[in-house]
Amino acid sequence: MFGKAHEFQALKLNSWATEFHEQIDVKENDIILTKHRVSAFYGTPLDLILKNNKIDTILVAGVATDLAVSNTVRDAHDRDYQITILSDCCAAANNEDHETALASLKKLANVKNSKEVL
Repeated sequence: MFGKAHEFQALKLNSWATEFHEQIDVKENDIILTKHRVSAFYGTPLDLILKNNKIDTILVAGVATDLAVSNTVRDAHDRDYQITILSDCCAAANNEDHETALASLKKLANVKNSKEVL
């Protein structure tokens, strides 16, 4: 999957591929991280930012439930965060991969629909 993303430059920095959607209201003081690997924690200051802001609970949403979401949740769990995965705000290449990943991640995190949480 990520090989095709590279081929089509679907994750190229400073291009259409990494721009925020027009309906996302990005504020001047928002912290924006560039994620270079599968986990949002790997090679980013995410853990430091969360700890400095005394955040111990995170909501996780994203593309590639079985890859990026899974690795981020596992890293967050290892760092002692309380985690809720927003199942309807995640997706994988197919529904089977999505559901299998969520079933496995239930051992580490709460899995809920966004309507239950937000």
